[in-house]
Amino acid sequence: MDLRIGSLLLLQLAAAATATTTVTRTRTTTVTETTTVQAQRIFRFEPRPRMEEGGYKTCDLQKSECSIAKMPRDASTVVYPGGDTRCISEKTAYGFQVIPGDGDKLLVFFQGGGACWDAGSTKRSMCVEDAYPSYMTGLLDRSNAKNPYVNHTVVQLLYCSGDAFAADAADHGWTTANGDRAVQSGQQNAEATSARLRGQVGALADLVVGGDSAGSLAAQAWGNAIFDAFPAARKTALLDSYLGVFPDGCQGNVLSKVWPMCTGPLSTSLAALGLDRACAAGNLTIQKVLAATATRHADAPFAFIQSKADAVQKGFFESIALSFKSWCAFFFPFSARRSKPLAGPSSSPIASSTSARTRFSWASTRSRTSPTT
Repeated sequence: MDLRIGSLLLLQLAAAATATTTVTRTRTTTVTETTTVQAQRIFRFEPRPRMEEGGYKTCDLQKSECSIAKMPRDASTVVYPGGDTRCISEKTAYGFQVIPGDGDKLLVFFQGGGACWDAGSTKRSMCVEDAYPSYMTGLLDRSNAKNPYVNHTVVQLLYCSGDAFAADAADHGWTTANGDRAVQSGQQNAEATSARLRGQVGALADLVVGGDSAGSLAAQAWGNAIFDAFPAARKTALLDSYLGVFPDGCQGNVLSKVWPMCTGPLSTSLAALGLDRACAAGNLTIQKVLAATATRHADAPFAFIQSKADAVQKGFFESIALSFKSWCAFFFPFSARRSKPLAGPSSSPIASSTSARTRFSWASTRSRTSPTT
């Protein structure tokens, strides 16, 4: 069956306005839809384990040293650093997931989970709002001898800020679906994690920086900072399922005004890459950051895992373009009519795809090495 993909935001709005549709939201940010006729699932996040389910321990840095060396090997522990860290909801604490392994091998992974870039996307929970660890599958599977990182110490930054770990405590007056004040502090979350690791990680033989979906964007943004903070004999970047392709003119404004990268902990890394002026001028793109990082760390291989057709990336491309029409030069990149500009929502391009991600799930059925987030 040909699945027709349009703007995620428009589909969400249409679903919310349909009288025969009921939308049920749970604290796992899973969205399910039921109609009187057969309906498509528009957008969902893969379930994550809850603390009450067991399976992982927790540690509060405000009350304990949370030493990685004292954590059980190959077991999952979530560390809550406190301080300036937070999720997009003011009622939810940020944490990072630790799975101890060899002390000289470190995998720093940025979890994915959607994005919130304006009041509408935030109100409709288009990003994960709670910090929950991933199930121990994919890169986190310690029972799979074929997993190349089965012996690495894994630190996964749990994604709950909706900003690809890019925003410097951005408060635009938005509210979440639950009516909580929304503040995006992805930079503070990432820096607190890195700061805690700097005190516990010694000389490294192998360092891997990776991320999935929105976490792939975060890994591109933070790759230079992580490589600088943790010198290693061998370094690798593993970027899964987000290239960061957006309409011309969008990125510079989003990264300077919506998710401000020019200030905060990332500013030091941007200056080291020679991109601080581009950011201040509103000309920064994730491609510039990635290119500068790859040049500065020329000894490190950078690997991308991508589908030939990815409905999630297409959907966010269109949604962000529609949200920021005054910034974005938007054409039809996914249809034959590339030269015709977007006139309005009624002319939103429709793309067809057989990708496993046309179901708008962060866990694709295709083979992938990253944890399913």
